[in-house]
Amino acid sequence: MIESLFILLIIFLFIMPVPTLALATGLGIGHLFYKQFLLFRFQPASQKKLIWYTLLCNGINFILSLFLAFGMSYAVHYFLTDLFWLFLFNFLFCFAVSIRWFDFSNRLFRFLVHRLSEKHTPSLKTTGNTAFVMVYGLRKSIGWGAGWTPVFVDAGDIDLTREILRFKGLFLDLTLNSQSLENAISVSSEQITLIPRRENDYQRAGRYKLVIRDQFYPFRCRETRDLIISRIFPTEKPPANTPSSPLPLNNPTTG
Repeated sequence: MIESLFILLIIFLFIMPVPTLALATGLGIGHLFYKQFLLFRFQPASQKKLIWYTLLCNGINFILSLFLAFGMSYAVHYFLTDLFWLFLFNFLFCFAVSIRWFDFSNRLFRFLVHRLSEKHTPSLKTTGNTAFVMVYGLRKSIGWGAGWTPVFVDAGDIDLTREILRFKGLFLDLTLNSQSLENAISVSSEQITLIPRRENDYQRAGRYKLVIRDQFYPFRCRETRDLIISRIFPTEKPPANTPSSPLPLNNPTTG
């Protein structure tokens, strides 16, 4: 079904590019706003400010990405060539790279969340080696569209030095180990999908999306992502004094 729709989209882009782009953009923006509406609806009333902080920082990233893309594409347009279509291509390409790989507001978002946590909940005592993450609770097939819909969002720290990883957010307290989680799937450089063994009591979340927001460049979070997954599901290793292969038996000599 998805493949057929994608092929139809390509065909209509060749036949009617402008109306198709306008329709696809409108549907995408409408779907995005609808998901934000659901998130506002199901988020705890005392923690709706966290959604505003998220939208604020995403807006900052969007605006700064626009400025960066315009500056770089205009530099090529001014110094090298004045082709409009090349300018447009450079603008779209630079914007796509910037909005995906540059997190301009990661420090601001962490500051706002930590300030909010001091007012509502005592923060988790950490030893220094921590990862600042966001956790989205996802529920399947709500409202318009298929897939998993976010029904709440939380943010906080994970202490990576503890024997058992624990996420302590503004209202969510999760123990991240193989007893509470069925699987942990690496989705991207900074995202992990966590599948719990049972639904969360709050809003019946069937999955969690963990987003690491530690770095300006999200691709630098890969090491932290792999560390979290390996700590949740540690690989079994044989003891050091156990030989990897059995020793040969010496046949007794017979006289």
